[in-house]
Amino acid sequence: MQTHQSRHLYLQITAMLLMWKKATEQWIAAQNKLLPKCEYQHITFTMPKALCPFFLANRELLNHLSRLAANVLLKTAKKKKIKIGIFTALHTFGQSLNWNTHVHLSVTRGGVLVKSYWTLLIETFQN
Repeated sequence: MQTHQSRHLYLQITAMLLMWKKATEQWIAAQNKLLPKCEYQHITFTMPKALCPFFLANRELLNHLSRLAANVLLKTAKKKKIKIGIFTALHTFGQSLNWNTHVHLSVTRGGVLVKSYWTLLIETFQN
């Protein structure tokens, strides 16, 4: 049998979860307005286990990983004279909560050529 206090707590938690869900949906909608309407490719850069001690000892190094991963793709695209779009997410743990530093990147599957028109990456990188 539920007490009045436990029922009240349940209702409070439910209300908070609904507010967070609404706020999350609003944030996603706002981000979707900013992003180009195109296809994206998911890419993951994983840190070798041998480097883990350096990042565990100096967590400030983690702040540079997303930019380093993005720069690899930006430099490759720049050689082909194309500007691509990228957004990243840094994860420091894997699914089993083990230390597993990796960067997820979503990259536009096309980009703007220097001539200011859109092209698909597959066409640009094959030439």
